[in-house]
Amino acid sequence: TKTLSLTLSRSAFASSLLTAPQTTAVTVLVGIVTAYSVGAVIDHSLYVLIHDATHNLVFRSVPLNRLVLCVANIAHVLPSAILFRYYHIQHHIELNKIDKDPDVPASWEARFVGHSTFRKAMWLALFFLFQSVRMLFYAYKVPSGKELLWVAFNWVICILPACGLWWIYGLAPVAWLLFASVSSIGLHPLGARWIQEHYPTQPFQATYSYYGVANRVAFNIGFHNEHHDFPSVPWQNLPAVKKAAPEYYDTLFAYTSYSKLLADFVMERKWSLQSRWDAELAHSKHHPE
Repeated sequence: TKTLSLTLSRSAFASSLLTAPQTTAVTVLVGIVTAYSVGAVIDHSLYVLIHDATHNLVFRSVPLNRLVLCVANIAHVLPSAILFRYYHIQHHIELNKIDKDPDVPASWEARFVGHSTFRKAMWLALFFLFQSVRMLFYAYKVPSGKELLWVAFNWVICILPACGLWWIYGLAPVAWLLFASVSSIGLHPLGARWIQEHYPTQPFQATYSYYGVANRVAFNIGFHNEHHDFPSVPWQNLPAVKKAAPEYYDTLFAYTSYSKLLADFVMERKWSLQSRWDAELAHSKHHPE
């Protein structure tokens, strides 16, 4: 119910904001600012809800969790929830393994982005696109059978409402929803969690946590070490996991500011996507399977 309410409220807000008889430059600017500052925050929360449903932490029933992540995906316009579920499970199984973990950037991706401030910013801004292209070349394990039926359902449940919104109100509200969706996982403070989780901007750890204020609007997704250690623990209990083992979690490096991490990663030339490759190759050399 809460998921559906969030989805519908965002669509209604977008429609009312961007369907005035005369769309002015001020209206467009207000639309961009609200999509980035409000819509992206809500969208990010919905993405994290998709993540928890991926781990079957919303309901005990697997089909109901699949349904939740599909409904939560409606507001994003672009259907991605079911494929995220499939590849995210692979991420947990093959954590940080080059060519096996779908979360690790492809070699072409790392080479293209390099250490350039502009290309790192572009990579984050278009993260959804780079990730989609990366998956086209991911051949280690691909979905088939029943999984493809869920992918088709995911597409239908996302595309039909977007088409209806476009038909009734025009392109503007759909564009608002798309911009909010892309921003929520892109060049935005909350988008910095893609760097926070596994990119070694600090001495090597397989996973990094974030203990900052954004956890309050992101289902505690920042408690990422705790999540990888106990993936079946729901979001509301992750702080308790940290509290139960301070001798372990308090000794690990953790971030406290997404904004600072975002600025550091983009602006400092020493950090790049290649850093994740280099760290994992070095780690594998000293810790062979």
